[in-house]
Amino acid sequence: MKRDIDFVFIEIIMYPGRSVEMKNQLMERINLLVHNSFGVDRGDINCCIIEVLAENWSGGVSHKYIEELLN
Repeated sequence: MKRDIDFVFIEIIMYPGRSVEMKNQLMERINLLVHNSFGVDRGDINCCIIEVLAENWSGGVSHKYIEELLN
């Protein structure tokens, strides 16, 4: 399949734990935002979520702070 010159691929990296419904809603909203903001055909927007365990993150906000927010 040949892609349009406007093809967009979006990767979202996050901690695991959100429901499939939440992740699908997020990807749908991002798809719509890119379509509305840039005029990219919705068929030319791909989005994926990469879930990385907290033990594989380093830097930024501390894990302890994030775990407190989730609990």
